[in-house]
Amino acid sequence: MNGVKSNKKTDVRRAAVLVPAAASMLAALPDAVMAVNGDMIVYANHAAMDFTGLGEKALREQSLPTVFGAAHPVCQAVRAVAAGGQSLTLRDIDLCQRPAARLSLSALPEMPETVLLSWTVDRLPLQSEWLTQQRTVMKPAQHIARMLAHEIKNPLAGIRGAAQLLQKSAVDDDDRALAALIDSETQRILRLLAKVNAFDDVAVPENFAPVNLHSVTDHVMDCARAGFAAGCSLRADYDPSLPDIDGHSDALVQAVMNLVKNAAEAGAKDILLRTSFDVAPQYHPETGRRLPMILLIEDDGMGMSDETAARLFEPCYSTKKDGEGFGLVVVSRIIDAHGGMIGVSRKDGRTSFRLSFPLPPRRKEKTA
Repeated sequence: MNGVKSNKKTDVRRAAVLVPAAASMLAALPDAVMAVNGDMIVYANHAAMDFTGLGEKALREQSLPTVFGAAHPVCQAVRAVAAGGQSLTLRDIDLCQRPAARLSLSALPEMPETVLLSWTVDRLPLQSEWLTQQRTVMKPAQHIARMLAHEIKNPLAGIRGAAQLLQKSAVDDDDRALAALIDSETQRILRLLAKVNAFDDVAVPENFAPVNLHSVTDHVMDCARAGFAAGCSLRADYDPSLPDIDGHSDALVQAVMNLVKNAAEAGAKDILLRTSFDVAPQYHPETGRRLPMILLIEDDGMGMSDETAARLFEPCYSTKKDGEGFGLVVVSRIIDAHGGMIGVSRKDGRTSFRLSFPLPPRRKEKTA
């Protein structure tokens, strides 16, 4: 495919064959549609022009790698479809810095080496925008907050110690009550400072090791059955061929435990943990890595409103009476630290959290 040379007159003739045959239909489609021959764009409908911000003439003069980037997965996919004469679907793939495009590619038998691309643009399913903001904007503030929290704890410990000594000393009841109040308020401030740690890095890639997802989920289910989900039916549906992922076992247990606990607290009677290998996986919008390793946590609880769904991973947002709104933030941070993505959907009365992970890197054999 790389050896195919583009000729503008040939491209225009090919486009002329394609467009009149379905001109009105393609032009009216809300989906963006392109035809690519080799690496050259030979046709684009109005939706594709709007999406790329390029006019028809500009697109005709561009190659696919120029528009989307030479290393973009769509360029490899186009070559594979043209060579194999088959169809392919890429889900949740970033195009032109726009998120979550579901891209369909189809070979055109009547036009050799020509591939038809069509895609719709969806919002990432509850993918947390806060994660991106945290890395670019909040990171410095987070570092300062942790430093201040550490420095404040030391004098607070002294104040609390003094208040406790006053309570035990020979003072009257009024003074003892004031000392108890100082002690109580000091503890409250310490608890508030402890919340700063919820935004710390929860897993460091340098410390990652092979982790079996099924060991993680089995441990979570054992804990859940013995405690907070004792009245629920917890089921597992595993793909036994799934390889280990590269990660931090304790952090993954924390993430899955949080999601299962949320399901139980939402009134779920049936909770299913399912693993699978996605043969048409989504791609990470930042790293471009394929995410074929899937852990699905599904329950029949009360679900959530549209407002809750839109703010699900927002810090300090909670629908629970005594909720602090940090649980799902931590879950998002853990999955993000593992190079994965998290999404949620509601269908047929069941809520599903989908955790997607990349394949583990190839490890070098240790030599004696």
